[in-house]
This record gives sequence, structure tokens and C-alpha cells, in this order.
Amino acid sequence: MQVTQADWLGNFNSTIVPFIDEIKKNGKLELRYFSIANKNICINCSTVHVAEQFTKSLLHLQVSPFLETDLDIFVWERDDNFLNNEATNCGPEIDCTSTDGLIYQFNEQSISVYDSIKKRAYFWVNSMESLGDWNFAKPFRSIFHWYLSQFDLSMIHGAVVGTELGGVLITAIGGSGKTTTALSCFFGGMNYLSDDYVAIDPSTSIAYSLFNSAMLTQDNLVRFSSLETYVKNPIRPSGIKGLVYLNEVNSALLLSQITLKALLIPKITSSSLPEIVPVNKVSALMAIAPTIRSLRNFEQQKLTAAKQIASYLPCFEFRLSPNVNENVAVLKRFINNRNA
Repeated sequence: MQVTQADWLGNFNSTIVPFIDEIKKNGKLELRYFSIANKNICINCSTVHVAEQFTKSLLHLQVSPFLETDLDIFVWERDDNFLNNEATNCGPEIDCTSTDGLIYQFNEQSISVYDSIKKRAYFWVNSMESLGDWNFAKPFRSIFHWYLSQFDLSMIHGAVVGTELGGVLITAIGGSGKTTTALSCFFGGMNYLSDDYVAIDPSTSIAYSLFNSAMLTQDNLVRFSSLETYVKNPIRPSGIKGLVYLNEVNSALLLSQITLKALLIPKITSSSLPEIVPVNKVSALMAIAPTIRSLRNFEQQKLTAAKQIASYLPCFEFRLSPNVNENVAVLKRFINNRNA
């Protein structure tokens, strides 16, 4: 039976929330605790399997159980008999805001709901087998975005790497060399926060790690051949990226946060020597604005965040060489010189 968004939301507060409250009270949930952007986040799952699958990319941020929770996320699958509700085929993916403080997103395979007043979130999935690897590599993206934005943190599509002296944000649209550069830095012994999504506080220039996963093209799997043994989806359709959890490779290099020293816009070149050169703020703004997640109809919020980040951080173009080791060496010197 197809249930409309209105039907599902109408049933949400009257049935779903009380049911979840009751089973949590009775200790029937699998709990996992994390510190994300200095917030205590508890992920409450219906089964061990659900918990294991959806928290692998967060394990570098896992902490001991805490009593005071800043955000609770409740996660369940339709087929685990946790909650017998029909919610399939709710329509095209869309972000909305309801009148009772709920922000929600529907698509054919999952529903995300965030209660901005109670600081609670809910993630329902029709079938875990039907989800793409991306959903396990970067779980709860919308929920994290909705929650963190209340604290003026911006969720950026970009890589963050660094040294003990600070880090850099490398951001641009896909195919610009972010992942290759970030992984090169990781294997070059640099600290690593992200090659894809990161949360940034523009007012303090602090970047916070979200996920330890990396999605690699076949070219990058060849380039970083030692990662082949860590790929979680070795049998996959053509064109689908390989999924790796970097905490399994070298957890010592993964940081939870770092102070940013600069914003870099990568540009692939054929030059044998990489170069980092200043770029004007307008160019930086144009590069970073498309990478910031925002709710539909909240484009002004996205533009404001982009302006803040581009104005607070020195901006440069990172002209990448085909020699990835040279890129890493130049980047290390650049960060060290920013602190000289």
C-alpha cells in the first residue's frame, strides 16, 4: 500500500514516536555513542546488524557511553519487524519543513526526519539490501546537515588534510582531484579528516570530521593498490566506486577536528611541479558555494555560509602535478610556512 507523505507524518507523532520511546525505555535498542563536532550523538538502532552497517564510517568518532545526549538518531529497517509501518514509494526525494518543527526528506527507499525542537532524528529504510554503498559510506547526511546548521556549522563537499600545525580545505566540484590529493596526503603520513564531506565552523575556521570512508574510482584503486584488500564491495557493477573505511587502514592519522589555515581550489595540470598561488575571493566563492549542502529553497543560507568561509580563510589555487608525491610535499611546506 502506498502511503502519502501527509499520511506518514500524520501518524508520526501519534504512533511512531511513542512506540520508539517505549522500546528505548525497555532497553531494546542497540546504542552507539559518538562525538561529532563536539556534540554527543547517540545512534539508536533496531538491531545489531543495522547498527553495524550504518556506523562503520563513524567509528573513528566513537566514544564511551554518555548520560547527556545532544542528539538522538533512531534507525530502523522495514523488514526487521521493529515497526510495522508502510512508507514505500512516498514520492520523489524532497526536503520540506512542516509546521510542527519537523524537517523531513522522502525518497523511494528511505525517510529522514529531524525534530528541530526536541533534537531527535529518525531514519527509516525500506530495505538495507536495496541501498547503495553510498548510504553506508556517508550515513545520515541530511540529518547531520539539518542538526549542525542550527549551530551555524556548514556541511561542505570537500577534502580536509593537514599536519600538527593546521589543515587546509580542498574544495571544488567532483573530478577536480580532491579524493586523489586527500588519499595521497593520507599515504604521505599527513593528518586526514575527509575526502568528501566535512563540517566547518566559519567563525572559528575549525573543520570537523564526519566520515572515515572513501569512495574510489577504479583509477584510484589502481593508484592506491594497497587499498584493494580493504574494499567492502569488491564485486560491483561497472562505474560504481569502491568503498573503503580508512580507520581500518591507519586510524592514527584520522582526526576529529583541525584548525584550517587556508582554502585551496584544486586544478589538474600537466606541469611536473605543483604550485600553490593566491586566488581572489570571488573565484573562491564561486568554487565553494556549489559544494555546500542546503535545503531546497534555502539558497541564501548556502550563499551566506560560502561568503563566510571564503572571507575568513586565505584562498589559493592548488595547481596539481601528475606526481602525487610532489603534491604532498608542496602542501606540507605550504602549511608549515603558514605558521612561520
